[in-house]
Amino acid sequence: MNKFNIKIVWSLFMTLAFLGMFYLLVFTGFFANLVDPIRLGLGIVFLLYAFFRAWQVFNMLKN
Repeated sequence: MNKFNIKIVWSLFMTLAFLGMFYLLVFTGFFANLVDPIRLGLGIVFLLYAFFRAWQVFNMLKN
């Protein structure tokens, strides 16, 4: 009963990518050319979407 198909692996990879973007936007100066409220807002959007993707993966594994 192998539940790890390409959709789950891809979703996990994208979740990590979105968490990485959150980290880059909020905690580093990599996007210093953006105004701070915009950087923080985009970071929060990436964090929320990463949680959404992680929830989808959890539900795929549970079923």
